[in-house]
Amino acid sequence: MKTIQERIFLLLVSVSILQVLFYASLMPVSIASHFNGDGEPNGWSSRTAFLGLYSSIFIMVVLLFRFMPGFLSRFPDAMINLPNKDYWLAPGRRAATFSTIKDRFICLGNGLMTFLIVMFQLVVQANLTEGSRLNSKALWILLSVFVVFTISWTVNLIRMLRTQAGQAE
Repeated sequence: MKTIQERIFLLLVSVSILQVLFYASLMPVSIASHFNGDGEPNGWSSRTAFLGLYSSIFIMVVLLFRFMPGFLSRFPDAMINLPNKDYWLAPGRRAATFSTIKDRFICLGNGLMTFLIVMFQLVVQANLTEGSRLNSKALWILLSVFVVFTISWTVNLIRMLRTQAGQAE
């Protein structure tokens, strides 16, 4: 059975695919693909190169966050760095630990994919309007939210790995 994070993950992958398919033919042949802090374009690429780069980044994110936790579970304990490693990697707890890590990684991947989808949308909107100006206020809000999300995710993971082991002993 899929967890809520896995369902969100699949939804975000679908949204990204649909987003690329929908906008691919609507975007100009030459796209403003890099912007300064004020939203002014200062770098251009072809539509094909832009969509190819976005798709490649998205595929890498999907592969990294979907399959890396399963790959990590195959590592020997000596190569894994966790707080309270002896507790979390004990034979009776190892599978549950990696299941939790997988769910947490997918959650982080969901945050990154959401960031990429919204960023792509901002770039598309900039390119479909006169002047190709990026909404810099939306960009800075998006970036701030993503940074806060990432810090919160990291703190919560570390807190979970430290406190649950301490409570169980």
